[in-house]
Amino acid sequence: MKKNRNSKIWQIISEVFLLKAEEIGYYIISIGLILAFTLVVFDGFKTLFYIFTYENLTKGAITIIDKFLIALIF
Repeated sequence: MKKNRNSKIWQIISEVFLLKAEEIGYYIISIGLILAFTLVVFDGFKTLFYIFTYENLTKGAITIIDKFLIALIF
């Protein structure tokens, strides 16, 4: 009886530990995605402000659209 009770306690402790580790992992991943999204959007707006410095306006527009589509993927 005592051995069965100890194994059940360890099972509960390990389940709680794994659930907390999973939650922390999700937080780390979400913070990383938010940072990446912010950097891509910032770079897109920076490209938007400097669009007239490109030789070809079409190339600048495609670059801006590319950056904002990548941000939407995030």
